[in-house]
Amino acid sequence: VMDTMLKEGKYQEARNYIGQLGIPLERLAPSIWTGTSTLDVLLNHTRNRCIQSHIIFTVQADAVDLRPMEDQDICSLFANLLDNAYEAAHSMPDGQGWILFKMRKAREMLFLDISNSSPAPPCVKNGALISRKQDGRLHGLGLNRASATAQEYGGQLTYEYEGGVFTASISFLGGVKGRGLEERG
Repeated sequence: VMDTMLKEGKYQEARNYIGQLGIPLERLAPSIWTGTSTLDVLLNHTRNRCIQSHIIFTVQADAVDLRPMEDQDICSLFANLLDNAYEAAHSMPDGQGWILFKMRKAREMLFLDISNSSPAPPCVKNGALISRKQDGRLHGLGLNRASATAQEYGGQLTYEYEGGVFTASISFLGGVKGRGLEERG
């Protein structure tokens, strides 16, 4: 809506529209953790869901520019992982759910971990994670999509479950590469 208003030069209407959105947006009380605005929006959204569900949400992040990763790919990668973490932490007994997001940069290397409490180990079939949801055909694709997105930018996604904790780890040992550059050498 705002994009159309701005393209048509309706700046006052766009300002008014933003003003109408202001009340719900104020509740988000956005924080900047990473310096990548799309990722920060996702982290803020997860934080607010966690607050409402009494889940402890912690972010330990270096300021990192994820370019050349495109916004839709940042969403594909992190929204899936954060949603999975939230769902698992939400299924814990009240007050026992937690999520920890870590992002560290060391020289050109980038390491990300999303850990969460989980009441049970993930379901694995033929070496792949599958959804516990009733209609598994519509679910369970998120981790596979996140892994494919990481690979498109020169990264690797791994996961483990140990002692009631699920961790998805993403490593970009050569930094975030342009889409498809890892295939060309």
